Amino acid sequence: MKPLNKARVIVIVSLVIFAISLTRSAFICKDFRGTHEFTSIMAIMLGSIAILGGAFFEWMVWLANPLYFISIILFLKGNIKSKKLSVFAAVLSLSFALWTNILASDSGKEVQIASKNSGYVLWMLSIVILTIGINYSMKRTPRP
Repeated sequence: MKPLNKARVIVIVSLVIFAISLTRSAFICKDFRGTHEFTSIMAIMLGSIAILGGAFFEWMVWLANPLYFISIILFLKGNIKSKKLSVFAAVLSLSFALWTNILASDSGKEVQIASKNSGYVLWMLSIVILTIGINYSMKRTPRP
């Protein structure tokens, strides 16, 4: 049996963490009706259509997902562009850590984020691990 190369190990570890994140709570919001939990799978589903309801910034954070998967594909093909895409995905995912409110409806109503939970942390970690792995394994060789 052929041993796994570095690139595949990095991708597998990252994807396993990403998959685990989908089974967890992403964040909890508070409004006048109480608290509402958003699972990671719900956040991924709703994030893809958030722009339709006017949630531009929420959708921008969600864009970390397709950038993450495109980075994986490019990385496995040895394409250097995977470095930049993975960094951009990591920045987008990390930016959500600074958020205190999130758009709750297309009327512009925002709700307070009460907590960011393990689903968000694991999702962010999977992207950061991929980014570090890509940048470590694709060190730029000096040109003559």
